[in-house]
Amino acid sequence: MITKFNFLIKSTIFFLFFFASSYYLYSNNYKYEFSTKIILLFLYLIIVFGTTFSIYKIKTNDNLPIFVLTNIYFFLCYLLFFFSNKSLIFHRFNDLELIYALKIFCYGYIAFVLGYFINYNIIKNIYRKEFKFLNASSNEFFIIGSFCLFINLFFFELFNINKYFSGLSQLRYVFIIIGIGLLAEYLFICLKNKDSILKIFLSCTLIFLSLSSFILNTALSYPFILMFLIIVYYSYRAKKIYIYPLLIIAALFLFMHMGKYEYRILVAQNNQKNILYAIKDIISSQTKVFFKQKHFKKYTQCNNGNSEEDTLNCKIVVNYQLERRIFHSIESLAIVTKLTPNDVPYWDGYSYLILKSKIIPRIFWKEKPNDRLGNEFGQRYNVLTKENKDLGIKRDDSTSWNMPFLNELYVNYGKKGVIYGMFVLGLIFSLVAKIFTISNHQNMEKSVSFFIFVPIFFLESHASLIFGALIQTYLASIILLFILLKVLRKFY
Repeated sequence: MITKFNFLIKSTIFFLFFFASSYYLYSNNYKYEFSTKIILLFLYLIIVFGTTFSIYKIKTNDNLPIFVLTNIYFFLCYLLFFFSNKSLIFHRFNDLELIYALKIFCYGYIAFVLGYFINYNIIKNIYRKEFKFLNASSNEFFIIGSFCLFINLFFFELFNINKYFSGLSQLRYVFIIIGIGLLAEYLFICLKNKDSILKIFLSCTLIFLSLSSFILNTALSYPFILMFLIIVYYSYRAKKIYIYPLLIIAALFLFMHMGKYEYRILVAQNNQKNILYAIKDIISSQTKVFFKQKHFKKYTQCNNGNSEEDTLNCKIVVNYQLERRIFHSIESLAIVTKLTPNDVPYWDGYSYLILKSKIIPRIFWKEKPNDRLGNEFGQRYNVLTKENKDLGIKRDDSTSWNMPFLNELYVNYGKKGVIYGMFVLGLIFSLVAKIFTISNHQNMEKSVSFFIFVPIFFLESHASLIFGALIQTYLASIILLFILLKVLRKFY
């Protein structure tokens, strides 16, 4: 009786929140035509109820949570923008341009959902056999996971072996994925069965050092995605949502992101000699973010060098850096739909050509071309600085401008490309979620596959970055696990 009452209360709160937020979404876009408002509400309805249903089924569904995470990505990076003050965040676009971008997103999202669920119903009774050799004890999870992260820290961080053998850079991520995947499972086991405190401490320390090394080297996205995935993995294993740790990680990422550029400047200026210099620089950059208003939210801008007290020549400026970072996907979609094909012709599949080279690992191909599509996208759509010899301006060849998967489809093939491409993506996601789900928790492939395949939900990059090394990473991980387990069981 109490359970039914709690369910009724939660359901009532959910529906009240949904109707209130729907009304806000409708009223916040009052300038738009009725048909556009219906599209917004329709998208909001599908995403919210699709995500809620997937979370509700989490206790009976063991499939990798790719679909629900992709829905969250689409909501945060595309649809949430229409809950905000659009004209202040992205003032470069008029209503017609934003509406057209919204329609393109709508076509792509509906095609994705259809592709996912059509394939889901076709293959729902298909089950893949596990590799029985990878069934392991908790102690084997700990030993191999610790070994892999130690190898990463010792060879790739301390001795920077990439300087001498650049082709090994891809192998580094294999060690990281295996290490974090196995130790995440080991720590989850320790939550239920108390194990050695020393092993728990060592596991947490190795994970912390591995993630911190990326942050100290000015890379934020990858370590925070791994932090996010660890919490999601615990939710996936425990069959319940750990919402507060997820919120803490999100807040920490946004705070660190605000000081990212200042930190990179300090790194370039100070030429860090050791980890202590790196820690000093990151503390200094984040201190600037916290204490200087212009790096945080609002600041006073004055003309003609006047002081801030001279209010006649000063104005309050709102810094929307965080909002622009979150809404990058919809912003870039608005840019490409505005300029393509009238000002910038379709790319006709050019950005997918580099996928061919991704099949061969760099260790076997020294002259393998680098993926510089992020910079090419930015130059092609005039987002990054172009060379101007008259003004002495150099071309920006280093910055990468992310081109989300859906937007890339439009860049290459237009509206039809978005519809067909997102439908195929739905088929692929459904297949991956089914084929690489291992029900046996004692099988090492379960946790490793989670950390290899679940990150594809984050579709903010172009296809070659998302899928380029996916199969190679999986195969390398499985082979490495077989070798390490064989050696361990022979001598241990």
